[in-house]
Amino acid sequence: MSSRSIRVLSLVLLWCTLVFVADAAKTKSLGGKPTTSNRLIDLIGKRETTASAGLQKAWDDFTAELAAGADVNQPDTRGRLPLIEAVRSKDVKYVDALIQFGARANSKDPATGVPPVLLAFSTGQTEVARLLLAYGADIDMLDKSGKSARELQGSEDIAALVKLYDANDAHALAFEDAPASWVKKSDEKGNPYWWNSARKEARWNIPPSCAWQRTQYQGQPAKYTNYVTGQTTAKLPPALSWRLLRQADQDVWYNWATNTSQSIIPDELPADMLEEVGVVGCSPLFKLWATEMRNVRWWNPKTQQYSWEDPRFLTPWRAVKAEDSDKTYFVNIATGESTWEAPEEMAWQELESKEHAGQKYWYNARTGESTWDMPTHHSWERHTSDL
Repeated sequence: MSSRSIRVLSLVLLWCTLVFVADAAKTKSLGGKPTTSNRLIDLIGKRETTASAGLQKAWDDFTAELAAGADVNQPDTRGRLPLIEAVRSKDVKYVDALIQFGARANSKDPATGVPPVLLAFSTGQTEVARLLLAYGADIDMLDKSGKSARELQGSEDIAALVKLYDANDAHALAFEDAPASWVKKSDEKGNPYWWNSARKEARWNIPPSCAWQRTQYQGQPAKYTNYVTGQTTAKLPPALSWRLLRQADQDVWYNWATNTSQSIIPDELPADMLEEVGVVGCSPLFKLWATEMRNVRWWNPKTQQYSWEDPRFLTPWRAVKAEDSDKTYFVNIATGESTWEAPEEMAWQELESKEHAGQKYWYNARTGESTWDMPTHHSWERHTSDL
C-alpha cells in the first residue's frame, strides 16, 4: 500500500475515532481534567516498539487521548514536546493529528530549541515539512545553536519547498490547498467539520485555505490575514479570488486565480465578502449595486491585460484621510510606509495645455514627467458585457 493510501486510511480512522470530540469538549468544560503530555508521548514512542498488530491500538489510544483534552503544547515531565516527538517518529499522521488539535507549528524543543520544521528538514521528511509549512512554520527560526531549517536543504524535494516558501510574503500560501478543495459539513450531532472530497479527508479544525479574512480601512482593502497561520499579505489570496457571475441566466462562482468555476457558494469566503457580492446580509439597495457589478471586469489596452479586481487596488498604495484633519496621506499596505506626497503611480494629473488649444495631457507631480498618452495606471476600461 502506498504512503498516500496509508495516510488517507489513517485519516479516515482518525475521523471515525474523533466523532466524540464535541462531547469530550463538553465534559472538559464541566470540570473534566485534561490528561498530561506524558501519555501522548508514550503512545508516540510505543508505535516504534510495538509489533504491527499493535500499531492500530497505539493509534486508537493516541487519538482518544487527544479527544480527552491532552495539552498538545505542554512538554511532559521529561521536557519532551508532543509535536517534536511526532516528527521524530517520522509518521505524518501523528503530526497531522496534533496540528488538528492545536499543536503550534512554530513551537520549539525545550532542550535544544529545535523547531519541528528544522527537524523535518534534517531528516528529509518532505511530507511532514510541507504540512508544517502549510500551518505557518518559519524556516528561518533558529535553534539554540543558531541553526535554521533554511540551512538544511539536503535534497531536491526540500530545496523545492524552500523555493515555494520564498515565493510569497505570506509564506504558507504556497502550501495551501486549491480554492474550493474544502467544504463545510455537519455530522449526525450537528458538529461542524471540513471535508475534502478529492482526498476523502475530514478535519475538525479549519484548513488554512479557509481561514483568510480581509481587513478594510476607510472602505479600502488594507490587509489579508490568515487566522490559522497568523500570516498577512497585501495581495488578495487565491482562496478569496472569487467573483459571482451571471452566465446563461445562471449564477456561477468564478475563481480567476485558478480559472475554475462552480455553482455553489465557496466556503472559503468570509461573511463580509459574501455581503459585498449581494449574497447574504445586505440591504436591497446594496444588493442592486452588487447585481450590477456581477460581470464587471477591467481591460488595460496598454498592458493587454484583464483584471477582475478593481484596478484602484492593484497598487499597494492607499489614499487615506487623516483623522485629525481633512488632509490626505498615502500608506503602502505592503511595506507600512506612509507619506504626505502622492506616490509616483498616483501622482498623475490630467491637465489642459495652453500652448495647444486646451489639448489634454498628463503631468506627474512627483517626477515632473509629462506625456500626451494616458499613464498605464489610469488606462483601465470597465467592461460590463455578458459572459
